[in-house]
Amino acid sequence: MNQTGQIERCTQNRIVRLFTVELRYDYLGNREELLTQYLTRKEYSIKKDDWRGNLQKENEIKAALYEVLQEEKEVERIFAIVKEQREY
Repeated sequence: MNQTGQIERCTQNRIVRLFTVELRYDYLGNREELLTQYLTRKEYSIKKDDWRGNLQKENEIKAALYEVLQEEKEVERIFAIVKEQREY
């Protein structure tokens, strides 16, 4: 993870602590971790560069995202972020 990603993760962790400890919300888990686990179980890989621009592979990834997120707008939002990240 690059430095920006590490800073972002620290910020996310602080927000989770605020909501769970101070505000007493139930934390249902990290969607990124859940998604990674799910994709691994389904044997999907976005680590290869050959999926970008390949409509069939992009749609397979979106379908896997949808199975976890169950929300089309969220799938499109997350997919757009992942597609721009060259480390994925």
